[in-house]
Amino acid sequence: MRALPERGLGQVGRDRLELLEALISGPRFDPLFRGDVLDIPPDHETYGWGCAVLECLRTRTSTSDFCSTHRKEWIDHLARDPEGATRTGFLSATQPLEPAGGREEVLCAVCPDRPAYNYSRRICLFHYRLWDSYARRAGASADFASWLRDQVPYPQGYGTCRAATCDRMADTPLGLCAQHRERYIAAGRPGRVSLPLLWERHYERTREAVPVSTEDPSAFAAWCAGQQPVYQIGQISMVGMRPLAKAELQWGLEAHTRDGSRTRWTITDLRMLTNECRQNDVDSLAGLDLDRCRMKPRQIAREILSRLRPLYYTKEDSREAGFIETAHFGRRFPGMDTCFDLSAVPQRWLRDVLWDHIARLLQSVDCPRSRGTLDSARRALSELGAFLDVDAPGGGRTPELLTSRHAENFAADHRHRAAGNLQSLVVRRTDGAPGTVTKDSARITFNYVRKLLYELLERGEADAIGLDRSFITALPRGGRLPERKRRPFDDRLARALADEGNLRRFAATWDANNRGLRDAWEALVYTGRRCSEVLKLRFNCISYLNGVPMLWHDQTKVGNLDEGIRIPEYLFNRLDNRRKTTLQRFERRQGRLPTVLERDHMALFPTHVKNPRETESISYGFFSSSFREWVATLDLGRGVPHQARHTLATKLLRAGASPRTLGSTSGRSPSTWPSTTSTSPAPNWTTSCPASGSAVRARPTPVSRSSTPPPTHSAGKPRWPWRWTWAAGAHRPWAASARPRSSWTAGNAPGTWTATAATSS
Repeated sequence: MRALPERGLGQVGRDRLELLEALISGPRFDPLFRGDVLDIPPDHETYGWGCAVLECLRTRTSTSDFCSTHRKEWIDHLARDPEGATRTGFLSATQPLEPAGGREEVLCAVCPDRPAYNYSRRICLFHYRLWDSYARRAGASADFASWLRDQVPYPQGYGTCRAATCDRMADTPLGLCAQHRERYIAAGRPGRVSLPLLWERHYERTREAVPVSTEDPSAFAAWCAGQQPVYQIGQISMVGMRPLAKAELQWGLEAHTRDGSRTRWTITDLRMLTNECRQNDVDSLAGLDLDRCRMKPRQIAREILSRLRPLYYTKEDSREAGFIETAHFGRRFPGMDTCFDLSAVPQRWLRDVLWDHIARLLQSVDCPRSRGTLDSARRALSELGAFLDVDAPGGGRTPELLTSRHAENFAADHRHRAAGNLQSLVVRRTDGAPGTVTKDSARITFNYVRKLLYELLERGEADAIGLDRSFITALPRGGRLPERKRRPFDDRLARALADEGNLRRFAATWDANNRGLRDAWEALVYTGRRCSEVLKLRFNCISYLNGVPMLWHDQTKVGNLDEGIRIPEYLFNRLDNRRKTTLQRFERRQGRLPTVLERDHMALFPTHVKNPRETESISYGFFSSSFREWVATLDLGRGVPHQARHTLATKLLRAGASPRTLGSTSGRSPSTWPSTTSTSPAPNWTTSCPASGSAVRARPTPVSRSSTPPPTHSAGKPRWPWRWTWAAGAHRPWAASARPRSSWTAGNAPGTWTATAATSS
């Protein structure tokens, strides 16, 4: 967001302030966030700062629910009993602590106009020194209660602290509160303000005014004007901030409690942000130099500005400013801010073409699920605009001057860059280095440039802006991108990925927080599901249905939600153990077990980052990068998790599955599956189905999900006790000749099922 154009609010700033003041004074705005000083309750749902130990008055750390002392005790408690330690047991055994600093101001029990210096006895500095002298003389017989009854108050106080942002009472004739007095001494005493020697004895006891001398009053006044508020537990002071910056922060704090953001804003981080605003004397948060701010205040300021942008800008304003706000269209793409910058396109007319195209996409019912389409369109027109900026007359800003020759020159230049992997004119890597043009990126660029400009012809807008038809028709097609098929794992790598020792090393080395990487990998192998579908499994994703172990998942790519597939008993047990681990983590964080409603929203593989309710799953990036590093240590070639899906598909084909069935249930054409040939006889499909983790679509009498154990054989063993290993003669999902110990068909299944075989797409 751009800062205000001039010093002072101006018309734009006044309009923004008026808008925010109306929202803040509205009936739906939480009154907790109104006012210059915010007192946050210690148990606030979003900004809670209190230690989780009952009656402990210290503040929690930024990474846990305990204060620093109790956090160390909690870690020691877990180390003594890693398996059986519970949060409830720890909380019942530990003791609360008093705060080390930042207490609320307390008045002296004797002098009504002076702050308490000693909090435990509630006496001011002068009476504290009297008590200390009396206690040394009286020794063990000193009684504080009887001494306190004999004390008389001193009527004159020292007024309010002279620091501009402080409303506490001064504790000495210097005119500063205790914390600002310590800061003044640490700063080298600017202005050289001093008190007479032994002023308590010569002036206080005789109730005379204490003279205060200073060498440079202006230096002392400047120091007082530039001071930040004192630290107080649970308090955020906005005193001294500009009105618009204060209103933006107040509105941002309240909005953060409503949008379900996982980002945690601590009281300390918010204090640092207010200090930055006062120190730089900015009118708006947009005026902060965020590159110079600390990391946490910078993140908070950017998040608040991101939420304010839809309020400050209309659609027309964003088009004029060179960006598109996806929140105006009710869209938000995963892993992306709502502001999509278009300023890389230098020509205004070309940028408007891009804005209109993206706006139509966002309004369409077929809006893309991710930002990839938007990025491709922006890169394409940015490349064209950058070339026209140096090749076309007037930098390409006058479309009437563009001809077919300019389009041909652009195509020739871009092909040349793609052939030699040369630098792009606009693309930059995350480290700031220029990106390169590849043959694939050149195809995408040509396709999108031609598509967007041909839309001008189809909509009759080319003539309106004066763009020659020959310029558009001269733009080349990029052609289709070559689609590289994922090959199955070769036999050596497949055996290594299923080796028990390697699996244990995968969990121990790359899953230090025990988030279930091995369990997710085994679920991929057994079910053949897409990686994202496995990683986003919910807590209640497994159950027995008529004695058959089932896995319930969402096939979001093809639009099938809450689909059930049959899984082996071994995988069911692994996932059930993973559920127990997730329950234990929840209890250790919350001190209780989750409710039924909370379990419906919990993830089976929860991340440990900003996830107090265990609702967010581990990311695909974390899983895939860990998997690739693990595969690299095996020294058997490269591999990605998605190859497990293709490996299972080839085994199903060899087992007799129909390619048409595989393609229809996966949402892809059968021709895209890996082509394999086999000289071995194909096993019967119904007998290989349980071992391959394939889906069994059935139409039973409606039965609710339950965790009822499956029926067992006479020997007391579950029906499908598969073990996942490539040892000789073992049952394994990728073995084409694997036969289950007991087959399942419509005739011998429990209940009255009408079963049809379908693949694990």
